[in-house]
Amino acid sequence: MHGGASLRGRDHWNWKDGSQTREMRKLQSEAAARLRDVEDIAFLVGMLKGKRTPGRKPKRN
Repeated sequence: MHGGASLRGRDHWNWKDGSQTREMRKLQSEAAARLRDVEDIAFLVGMLKGKRTPGRKPKRN
């Protein structure tokens, strides 16, 4: 054993304590979708060149 105390439950650093609510996640998702739309338009009109933003495309509801 490494000798350190093992953190569990609410004391663990990765515990989700409700600081990010469903509403906040939805707002962040909508903002990411809007930014993706702006990026798509900028590529279509030739304002941007090169690689696109990495990652999955946001879900459309």
